[in-house]
Amino acid sequence: MAQPFDARRLELTGKANPLADHVLYSGGQSFSVFSVSQNGVLVFQTGEISGTQLSWFDRNGKPLSVISAESPILFGPRLSPDGKRLAVGVSDFQRRQTDIWLHDLSRGIQTRFTFESTGARRAIFPVWSPDGRQIAFSAYRRNHLDIFAKSSSGAGDETTLLEDASNKYTRSWSPDGRFLAYDREGEKNPTRQIWILPLSGDRKPFAFLPSSFGKGSAEFSPDGLWIAYTSNESGTTQIYVASFPGAQTKSQVSVSGGLEPAWRADGKELFYLDLSGRLMAVDVKPIAGKLGLGTPRMLFQTHAQSPGVRPYDFSRGADRFVITSTSDVNPSPFTLVVNWDAELIKK
Repeated sequence: MAQPFDARRLELTGKANPLADHVLYSGGQSFSVFSVSQNGVLVFQTGEISGTQLSWFDRNGKPLSVISAESPILFGPRLSPDGKRLAVGVSDFQRRQTDIWLHDLSRGIQTRFTFESTGARRAIFPVWSPDGRQIAFSAYRRNHLDIFAKSSSGAGDETTLLEDASNKYTRSWSPDGRFLAYDREGEKNPTRQIWILPLSGDRKPFAFLPSSFGKGSAEFSPDGLWIAYTSNESGTTQIYVASFPGAQTKSQVSVSGGLEPAWRADGKELFYLDLSGRLMAVDVKPIAGKLGLGTPRMLFQTHAQSPGVRPYDFSRGADRFVITSTSDVNPSPFTLVVNWDAELIKK
């Protein structure tokens, strides 16, 4: 739809007019596939996303097995430290309900981990503690996302780790268990930034590499000395690594854009998705207090589906990858319309 807008009064005016029918839309993730330019060019894709599935792939992208067949919307898969369980967000748009579920991979059993009511409440972004005994997650209950933790057994009550007026997206638990990294969007400054929550002492959160640029997707290295993250400081979202906690050393990892970084368990590889959804790998080698970074190489093209949260995880040896992907890997083509605004004048 298109509707006139009065920029001075900040109000919609006139009537809304349809521009295209049956535009691709994912209710569970709240996005539609269309874009419009300033010079009368419109592009969109038709169809619908029927759901996503969890599947194992090898390092060459060969499908190995399906963990969970087509479901409403699956996002943010995270393997437990021992690799025996998988936490994943499940969003059912029709029921307006989002919860975290646990998969027992050896027994093929799924159990519900959070119990959010229908409506605005939702639980997302599961993160395992280093010993696998707890899961931290973000939950939307008081008009913003706060951080909670609960025993990974599912028993007992949850604990509130951080509650304030900002939106907080849990990302990574430090290997020594002392810190939790999260993305933060403040009320006055909506630009996403990386914050660290100490889990002992005064527990006062602090910003990591604060700036006016957007940053996020923080991931602690296995030795806890580095954080991989995304930043748009170059004009394109790229992957960087910086030393923790002081960020005295910083290096760019990706070359042509990158999203959602993750470290191999031994710290010798760093993975990320490029802007076209290809899974990339970079060799990592510590050299005199710095990181020697290899040239990014493509492992395989994914059909990952999970904007804003890492849609993959992997075994300790990174020989198998679990990915949430669309059920339909052959989407409809894009439609390009020029002078779409001229058509509106005729109406």
